[in-house]
Amino acid sequence: MKTFKLLLSLILISSFLTCSDDDSNNNSEQGDSLGTYAGIMVGSSGYYKIEITPSGSEAEINFNGEQYNLSNVIQVQSGSQLLDLNFTNGDISMLFSVDEDGTNPSVSFAIPGHTIESTIDRLGLNQRLTLYEGTSSSTSGAAFFNATYNITLVDRGDCEECRSFESIEKVTGSSSPEQIGNINRTNGFYQINGNTITFNFNGQSISGTINGNTISHMEPSFEWELIEKLQLQLQQ
Repeated sequence: MKTFKLLLSLILISSFLTCSDDDSNNNSEQGDSLGTYAGIMVGSSGYYKIEITPSGSEAEINFNGEQYNLSNVIQVQSGSQLLDLNFTNGDISMLFSVDEDGTNPSVSFAIPGHTIESTIDRLGLNQRLTLYEGTSSSTSGAAFFNATYNITLVDRGDCEECRSFESIEKVTGSSSPEQIGNINRTNGFYQINGNTITFNFNGQSISGTINGNTISHMEPSFEWELIEKLQLQLQQ
């Protein structure tokens, strides 16, 4: 894709996920497949959360402004591998897999009329997930593109590589029609220093200013607006 001077405008949904230290269902530090997983979705746009428990599992999908609650009644034993665990709600379905120790989670979605790309990470006692949903745009003279642009932030602490991110961008409009539908994934690390957040990726960096519920930057220009914040605790 031709590189343009970016003009980014991001409207975000943020889901802050934490859990209590005595939570018996959160076994992420013990190497278990039980626990909570979450990520962002693109194609159109949304995010999801999955909770795997011994007595049955539930998932919540927020997609295009609608919320869908999915379930699976299969009992899951601690330390068991899950392969294509199926969650359904009418025409909406989701397949979830994870290794016995909670590593290598994967998820796929069947939503009529949409092809979904997503991220997935696991919530842990020492790992917080923050999910952002938004859009991006870029212009240079007569050239332009618009995209759905969503990001997951993973916070494992204060060390240099303890805070990582993964973004997915899907081009929805462009002066070059062949670009429409292109998917771009970016992985990297971020740091927060006071009211400044800096994203580092592919030898590049870009910083934004945190001001209440917004993150903004002037050159290139972008703005993130927090419109929903959820803080969840797993059942004890």
